[in-house]
Amino acid sequence: MKNISTYTVIDIETPNSNNDSICSIAIIKVVDDNIIFENEFLVNPEDIFDEFNMKLHGINKSTVKHAKTFDKVWEEISIHFTNGIIVGHNVRFDLNVICKTLSRYAVSIPEFFYIDTCILSRQIYKKILDYKLNTVCSYLNIDLINHHNAGCDTKACYEIFKRIQSEYCISDDDISKYSFDNSYAKKATKPIIEKSINSFYGIIKGITADKVLNDLEIESIKKWLNENSKYRSSEPYIKIIPCVEKILEDDIITNEEKIKLLQISEQYKSSDVFNEITLSLQVLMGIIEGISCDKKLNTIEIIELKKWMNDNQKLKGNYPFDILFENIDKALEDNFIAENESETLLNLFDKFLNPLNNSINNTTSEKIIFSNKSICLTGNFEHGAKSEISNKIENLGGKVVSGVTATLNYLIVGGEGSKDWSFGNYGTKVKKAMELNSNGKDIKIISEVELFEYI
Repeated sequence: MKNISTYTVIDIETPNSNNDSICSIAIIKVVDDNIIFENEFLVNPEDIFDEFNMKLHGINKSTVKHAKTFDKVWEEISIHFTNGIIVGHNVRFDLNVICKTLSRYAVSIPEFFYIDTCILSRQIYKKILDYKLNTVCSYLNIDLINHHNAGCDTKACYEIFKRIQSEYCISDDDISKYSFDNSYAKKATKPIIEKSINSFYGIIKGITADKVLNDLEIESIKKWLNENSKYRSSEPYIKIIPCVEKILEDDIITNEEKIKLLQISEQYKSSDVFNEITLSLQVLMGIIEGISCDKKLNTIEIIELKKWMNDNQKLKGNYPFDILFENIDKALEDNFIAENESETLLNLFDKFLNPLNNSINNTTSEKIIFSNKSICLTGNFEHGAKSEISNKIENLGGKVVSGVTATLNYLIVGGEGSKDWSFGNYGTKVKKAMELNSNGKDIKIISEVELFEYI
C-alpha cells in the first residue's frame, strides 16, 4: 500500500459556462497526514456571471466586487500547488480552469501532478449510480453540508480521499501529470466581436473627423484596448491589438497612422450576427462617442457626422437616427456650431450613449413605486440571478413582464450588462424604452444600483 501523506485538496467555482475564470477556490494542505492550511478564497473573475452558475453556488458580482483577482490570489496559494500532489473530485476540470485563468493573466503555469477521487471512486465502488461528489458522499456517509460551496466540496473530497487511502491500495498509476494546451486563448463570442469592432470603427471615424487628435481622444482608443485586451490572443484581436498598441507607443497618431487605424477597423467591420441596420447604428454610436469623448464639439466634426448620416439614410425611421439628424441639421443651419449648440448636442449624445445617466436618482427625487406597476428586467444582475431579482420585486407588489411595451412603468438594467446587448452599454429593450419615451411615454429606466438602494 502506498500512503500519500503530503498533498493539497482543491475545488473551484466558476462564474459562467466558459470555464476559463474563477470566482471561488478552496484548498486544504496536508503534510504528514496533518492539515496545516485550510482556506477558501473569493475571487473577482473580471468576467460575467451566468444565471445558472449564480443559482448553483450563490456567488454573484456583488459578492466578489472587492475580492482579489486570481493572479493576486495565486501569489498566496501557488506554493501549495507546486509542492506535492493535487487531489480533487474530477480535478482535471479544476486544473484546466486554473491554467486558463493563469494564462489570461500571463502567469507561468507550473507542472501539476494529481489524483482524481472521482476516478478512484469509479474503480473501487462499483454499485454507485453515478460518481458525482454528492453521490459518492452519500454512499460513504460523508457529510456534504453545502454542495457547490468550494470550501464544503473540498472538505468532502478530503474525507473521500482519506477513506480510500485507509481501505484500498493507491499505486503510482493513480498519480497523473496534468498537461495544459498552451494554445488556449480566451475567445469572444461573435456578438461581442462585432459590437466591439463596429464600435471601434465608429470611434476612429469620430476622433479623426476634424483631422486633429488630442489626449482625450487618444485615451478613448486606449479605453477600447483595455476593454478588449483579455481577447488579445484570439482572432481578430490578435491582429488588431498589437497594431494599435504600436501606433500608440509615442502617444502621437500621424496622418498616416490615422489612415491605418481606419483601414484596420474597416477590414474587420462586419454584420454576420447583426443585421445591416444594427451594424450601422453601432457605427453611429461609435462615431458620436469618438467626437464627444473630449467633451467638446467643433463645426468640422459635426459636418463630418452629418455627411456620414447623409450617406446612411437607410437608418431613417430607426431610433435615434431621426432625432440626431434633426438636431444636427438645425445646429448647422448657419454652418457653424456655437458653444450653446455644442453643449446641447453633447447632452443629446450622452443621453443615447449612457441612458442610465438620466435615470431617476440623477434627475429627480422621485421614489420607486412597485405596487401594481409593470416592470421589465434587462441584462445580468450583480446581486443574483434574474429570477431572484424578479422575486424581490414581486414581493414588493410589482408585476414583472418579459418585454418593453407602451404600458411599461419601469425598466431595470442589470449592472453586469450582457454579452448579447447590441449597443455596448445597453440592448434593444433600453433602446425601445428610450424610443417610446421620445414619443411621449414615461418609462423610468433604472439602474440595478438604484433598485437596491431603494430596496
